[in-house]
Formats: sequence, C-alpha cells, structure tokens
Amino acid sequence: MASHRWIIIGLTVALVGTNLAWAYNAVNRGVTVQHGSEQLEHQQTVNELLGTLVVDLPRDRGAAPTLDYLRSRYPNRVVKREGDRIEIDNVVLEFEGDSLARVRPL
Repeated sequence: MASHRWIIIGLTVALVGTNLAWAYNAVNRGVTVQHGSEQLEHQQTVNELLGTLVVDLPRDRGAAPTLDYLRSRYPNRVVKREGDRIEIDNVVLEFEGDSLARVRPL
C-alpha cells in the first residue's frame, strides 16, 4: 500500500511540475512576442520620422531655424539641441556650419 501512495504522490508532483513549466513557457512566449511587437512599432515610427525629415528639411538652414521649425511642425515630440546636434525622438540631425550634414537614427 505504501508503494502505491508514493507512486501517486510522485505522479502528482510530476503533473504539477509539468503544468507549471508549461504555464511559465506560455507566459514567457507572450511577453517576448509583446516586446517584439513594441520594438517593431517603435522602429516603424522612427523610420517614418526619418524619411519625413530627410525629404522635408531644407539643407541650407542652420541649427536654430531648424530647431524652431521642428518644434512648430512636431509639437508633441521631444526636440532638444546640444551644440551642432538636434535630437527628435530617436533621430539625430547633425549640422556643419549653417547646413545640415547628416540625418541618422540615434
């Protein structure tokens, strides 16, 4: 009788353990997929902004007029200036003198 009890206890522990492992694996996959989706959405937003900036920005403006233009064009985005660089979201505009030299993702 005692051996049957230990067999039942062992099978119950194995069942609970496999169910916990399955639940952990399912939650882990869900979190990974959600994180990947958020990263993809963010990358698409940056790509759209980058494309818009490359096409719309005049190249012969200095950093100050460009900063004013970006703040008026994108009032809901964070636009900051550090020297000859302007950052808007995850896009960097780099100036050399009074002209735009590069537009690249951060």
